[in-house]
Amino acid sequence: MRRTDSAVVDAARAAGQSSYESPVPCPQGHIGRRRLSNHSCVECHRIHQRLRWRTHRKFTVLPEHKLWINARRRSRKQGLLFTITEADIRNVWPKDNRCPVLGIELRMGEGRGPKPHSPTLDRRKPGRGYIPENIAVISCKANLIKSDETDPAVFRALAAWVENG
Repeated sequence: MRRTDSAVVDAARAAGQSSYESPVPCPQGHIGRRRLSNHSCVECHRIHQRLRWRTHRKFTVLPEHKLWINARRRSRKQGLLFTITEADIRNVWPKDNRCPVLGIELRMGEGRGPKPHSPTLDRRKPGRGYIPENIAVISCKANLIKSDETDPAVFRALAAWVENG
């Protein structure tokens, strides 16, 4: 809060309001209402909320977008090759919307964090990176089993799936 706002803020508090009209522009240049609680610009907050909703909707309506974003982040962090597009993910998405390894239905957007039925983008051969011929959409549970499996029979079945894909 700047010094020129203090009289306006005190008057708004005394009147029991939750915001006040500020004559001083915010860092983005908006002149208008500010919140009393943290003196943030109401217009900036509205714009930010609209962008958050658009991103949230894109993640739940287009799950391949979220898989692509997360894969790109992992590839940068691990220094892996990354040449896939969202269309490549759509092309390998199971037609029946079921995990090709476990046969469970793939569901997205049910709470925070990974769930056993959440779709994940798998690199069939981890060293090759994210290239169109090396990716598959499988359930989170199948991906965890694949990375943690020690039972030889289950591991052979998974290996056969990887080789035949």
